[in-house]
Amino acid sequence: MFDIPRFDQPDAPAIAQAKRAAPAPLQYIARYLQEERYFVASRTKSPPRIIFFCRWPLTQRVLAMFLKMLGIGICQKWAYQSPKERGNVAATFTSKDSGAEVLVATYRLASVGLNL
Repeated sequence: MFDIPRFDQPDAPAIAQAKRAAPAPLQYIARYLQEERYFVASRTKSPPRIIFFCRWPLTQRVLAMFLKMLGIGICQKWAYQSPKERGNVAATFTSKDSGAEVLVATYRLASVGLNL
């Protein structure tokens, strides 16, 4: 996803510097959530709801753990869920009283049950 320069002769300090210069995806997400005022204690209105799509299930799990660690209410849609379970997740996410602000889903859903 991010281009890290390649070197003919691996130089440890140069590679480490290139890796530090490459922005981490979770840093992007945290910065976006901060800009959308997810971390303001006295917010008068709820922030916009967000849907994150992940290509790989492990990425979905890591992102979900990261968001939970930040104290953000999440829902998750998985490819193995039945249509009824997916409907329940959609109902929870769209409900104003559920506290779910972010939906984390996978591309492996094949657009079945994505209608919110």
